[in-house]
Amino acid sequence: MEQGVRRMSPEIMKNFVWPILVLVVGTLVVTLVLAVVPRLWRRYFGRPAATPGPPDRSDNGTRLLEAMREQIRGKRGYIVDAAVAARGLGMDFGSEEVDRYLHDLVRAGYLQEHPKRAVTAQGVYTITFAGIDAADAR
Repeated sequence: MEQGVRRMSPEIMKNFVWPILVLVVGTLVVTLVLAVVPRLWRRYFGRPAATPGPPDRSDNGTRLLEAMREQIRGKRGYIVDAAVAARGLGMDFGSEEVDRYLHDLVRAGYLQEHPKRAVTAQGVYTITFAGIDAADAR
């Protein structure tokens, strides 16, 4: 028998090639899925709704958010009173304008309404971490 190059038997070759072939084909399939699925998702279901950005700096809603941020500065809780903040800024709590500001802040994710609607109607909200960050960004 000649020494040097040894040939693999067809049985060993089959056991060696199949796992590599499966790995390569699997990698190609995963790459294709990751490239195509997001495109198809956007085509059929549309893009996700853009979250509203932070309110404009000159906006009274931002001043209201900053006043509520000052209520919890140095405290452990995140409960704020929008009525106190509005009155402190010279706004009329309960007016349509203040209600619109509060609605915009809730929709932007800066405030959360109280689970009990009656408590929210009195002006009690929870300020979120996003609200604290937006109020602190000056």
